[in-house]
Amino acid sequence: LNPLFFIAVLVLYFVTFYCTTDSTIRFYLRNRTRIPSTEVPSHLVSIRPICWIKVECYHYAWYGKTRKVTKTGRKQFHFTSFRSHYEVEGKFSTATRLRRLTRDIKFIDDRTEKEFYEQMGSLIREKHSDDHQRQLANIEIPGFERMHILSFSDPSQRPFWYSEAFYDLCLAFTLGAVYGTLLYCFTGAVDVSVTWELGLGDDEKDDNDNVPTTEEDDHSEQIECV
Repeated sequence: LNPLFFIAVLVLYFVTFYCTTDSTIRFYLRNRTRIPSTEVPSHLVSIRPICWIKVECYHYAWYGKTRKVTKTGRKQFHFTSFRSHYEVEGKFSTATRLRRLTRDIKFIDDRTEKEFYEQMGSLIREKHSDDHQRQLANIEIPGFERMHILSFSDPSQRPFWYSEAFYDLCLAFTLGAVYGTLLYCFTGAVDVSVTWELGLGDDEKDDNDNVPTTEEDDHSEQIECV
């Protein structure tokens, strides 16, 4: 066989790796935190979130197979107090990445729930312009996109090979794919589910509520949260 064929396959492999995996690896290496991995979930839910009410107006095209959004609108829901609970699935390791964050909201009392849906109804009436409407609640966590992606059990003793410099060195010796494989094998992954309970009462937050939980005492209506 022509050796040029093997060279072409090798080049194609590394180009494919670089285009599909390089950005992901660099994202994890750049977005690491100095907070111990086991403390990341509790720190995450201690951040005061921003709640948005969103409405999408849409209709179906191409014989009902394609949904086409024609108009969107959103407004911020200004709550004064909140409680937060979280659950963690997965295993912490020397290095741990936050694989998935599931967000949900509930209401502390009926007054808050009524105010939320009144504001949502007002937004629907204002933006109504198509056959269908979709109501959403969007929770933003300030600063989340820049931190808490990769954490270590002991941040002061981070493994030396968890760095972009070491990764670039591997790329120079065409070992980027090997590095990427080892990175995922030796990095634990956890999924965190967070529920925020919003209220319009006193502008205070009880830190004792930011603890892991497996039971939900509030049975208010679930809202599609994105």
